Amino acid sequence: MGSGAARSEYVAASTAVAAGDEVGAEAKVRAWFDKPLPEWRIFAKLLAGDLAMAHDRPRDAIASYKEAIMIGPEWITHEQLGLAYLAAGAWADAERELTWCLERRGEAAVFMVPSLALLPDVMLALARSRDRRHADPGEVRAAYQAVVDLAPAAQHDPITVEARARLVKLAK
Repeated sequence: MGSGAARSEYVAASTAVAAGDEVGAEAKVRAWFDKPLPEWRIFAKLLAGDLAMAHDRPRDAIASYKEAIMIGPEWITHEQLGLAYLAAGAWADAERELTWCLERRGEAAVFMVPSLALLPDVMLALARSRDRRHADPGEVRAAYQAVVDLAPAAQHDPITVEARARLVKLAK
């Protein structure tokens, strides 16, 4: 099985974990890590991080996502690491990882979907990080505005709605 199979299995397992169904996820982590191809090991570490996040253990997730990056610096590994840092309240670290993603936007990830598909989520997470660390108000507004400007036609998209709501709140 190649990277397409690894990606498909990871997406299915990660989605199940996010939905609260962790049956077999730890066994998959162990089995995938023993496979010879590096993408399986990357997905094993990503899934281990996803499990840690599901159990509100962002520090464990950070360690797992860092190990995934050491195997292969994929766009999604940096995105997940940034989100874990955000959950841990490590704003500077979150912004560093999410900025890494923004600087490489448009690059196709080898084992995942093209990074542009994940860009709105990354930009919103970066805006949240700047907001939570109480960055310069202009910087925070600009970060949320960048999310809104990504897809002006997506008026009802949850990402756009959240960014627009935060802009209104910041204007007060």
